[in-house]
Amino acid sequence: MNLLGALSRECGAEVLKAFRAPEYVIPTIALPVAFYTIFGVLMNGGGGGGQQAVYLLATYGVFATMGPSMFGFGVGVAMERDRGWLDLKRVAPMPAWIYLVAKLFAALIFSVCTLSILYSVAGWAGGVSLPRTVWATLLAVHLGVTIPFSLLGLSLGFSLKGNGAVAVTNILYLGLSLLGGLWMPLMMFPGWLRDAAHTDGAWRGWHQRGTT
Repeated sequence: MNLLGALSRECGAEVLKAFRAPEYVIPTIALPVAFYTIFGVLMNGGGGGGQQAVYLLATYGVFATMGPSMFGFGVGVAMERDRGWLDLKRVAPMPAWIYLVAKLFAALIFSVCTLSILYSVAGWAGGVSLPRTVWATLLAVHLGVTIPFSLLGLSLGFSLKGNGAVAVTNILYLGLSLLGGLWMPLMMFPGWLRDAAHTDGAWRGWHQRGTT
């Protein structure tokens, strides 16, 4: 069997399946962009390009890649287990790793689409101007986020039923985003929560440099 051909067909099927589900596509792409537009642009003076706009670009970029990773693996795998699709795939003459790589590819495609819109909003509407090397590094970090959260989603997908996976994934997705400082700067959190994030000192130093 041609492994490259099987991989390309499986990747194409995963992307096509995801794009045919508007209940997945619209929130995955729209929510991070809408939240950044509200908190990073409109509530930041509308295109001033301040430090808050840059900070929230980094955090909402992580938020944008968490969604496809956790839901694509967590909910997707759990639903396919319930429907018996994984049993069918075990019978097919295809290595198991192709299934996982195809799901990771679909998560990366959605992440790239969302990040492209997010970066455009940050640059044009938010007034964010960064060196090309910083943009490239930021993109690499954001895309790298898909790996740990895909593994987290995969563990949920193989541990829970479909409905349970939807509920638990939503709780973790929103809870980690909120408590991780992705929706608002960590300086707005209570002191004990900033200490728990292990970034309080780094944030204060960065904030002081940005305001001097």
